[in-house]
Amino acid sequence: MRDSRDYSIFWPVLLIAVGVVWLLSNLNVIPAFNFSLLVTLWPLLLIVAGVNMIIGRRFPLLRAFITLAAVAFALLYVYLAPALGIVPTPEIQKVNLSEPIGEATSATIHIGSSVGKTTITALVDSSDLIRADLTYVGELFFDVSGTTEKFVDLNVNTDALNADFFRYIDENSLYWDIGLTPNIPLVLDFSGGVGDIELDLAGLTLSEIIINGGVGAFEITLPAQEGLYTAQVRGGVGSFTIKIEDGAEIDLDINAGVGDFVIEIPDDAGVELQATTGVGNIRVPARFEEIRPVERGVGVSGTWETANIANAEYVIRIEFEGGVGGLRIR
Repeated sequence: MRDSRDYSIFWPVLLIAVGVVWLLSNLNVIPAFNFSLLVTLWPLLLIVAGVNMIIGRRFPLLRAFITLAAVAFALLYVYLAPALGIVPTPEIQKVNLSEPIGEATSATIHIGSSVGKTTITALVDSSDLIRADLTYVGELFFDVSGTTEKFVDLNVNTDALNADFFRYIDENSLYWDIGLTPNIPLVLDFSGGVGDIELDLAGLTLSEIIINGGVGAFEITLPAQEGLYTAQVRGGVGSFTIKIEDGAEIDLDINAGVGDFVIEIPDDAGVELQATTGVGNIRVPARFEEIRPVERGVGVSGTWETANIANAEYVIRIEFEGGVGGLRIR
């Protein structure tokens, strides 16, 4: 008796093709943004599936040929479409910006990053107030005003870009590398975009820090300096690691979003922690004593202090309002 089972190669070949494209993308043979082009070919999937059903078992070789031809076309389309202009390739721009300190005795720096990794550090042996090496997409805005008190605004406007534009961007090719002067007091107002953020603020003189999270992991180093300063952190989507330098005296106000927070504090610092989590736990070192527990149905809430807070040379005060994610002090 003839075997009536239908051995279609359509789905196995389709799975193999997707795996091949994914592998080539991970090996950087195909640019990462090209992989999403497969999604735009879903009508081809319906056509080939329909033709396979019509032909049935009567013409297995023809059915195999049509399947292989469709897969070959999809692979060529993914590889060649941007180069042929069928799909617009995002225009990636590069620029170096700088502004001298001049007569400024203080400055307020507003930075709004976009897509890609952002790094901010202190400048070394430089007379510049800000220096930036940027690789970006969109419309760049850089404005400086004031003389003795300067105001700097640096951000990118992406409103004019189509939403599909970002589907073809390899965010690893985009970066913001920014240096700020340690020579005058600064107010830093930073907003994250999409990508990992590293704010190594050690060495800077900061009177106030405002950080708004985006989508990505944050690593923040808060500097030690003379006098008390405030830092406000508003979480986005992603983890936060905040390292406080030895000798820093800070009022740290955190309103978390979605993601875990880790705060690293000096061993000899006096610390007061008032914390509440929405969904998540609070973990503190053994030298912290809970002095005001609060019963809650969901999450954790309470106040903790270190035993040396009354006579510590430097005191760190932390207010933490959690979202989805835990808090760990170490």
